[in-house]
Amino acid sequence: TEPGQLQYGQTTLACPYVDLQSTAAQEWGHVVSLNHTNQSTRDVMYPTIPCGSTSKRNLTSHDLASISALYPAH
Repeated sequence: TEPGQLQYGQTTLACPYVDLQSTAAQEWGHVVSLNHTNQSTRDVMYPTIPCGSTSKRNLTSHDLASISALYPAH
């Protein structure tokens, strides 16, 4: 998907327990132009969320650094 475009579709989830807050945190990361990262499995922007996990609700220091790099303070 190109930046600024929405991708819509269906998928079958391997896990019936998806944490909406963790998913929303990652999707908002995409809204502010963050890409997936392989830096740490704890990062919100890591491509996967463990089944039923609520661990991706809060930004890690790496997530914050990525945002700061895109949107530096004055």
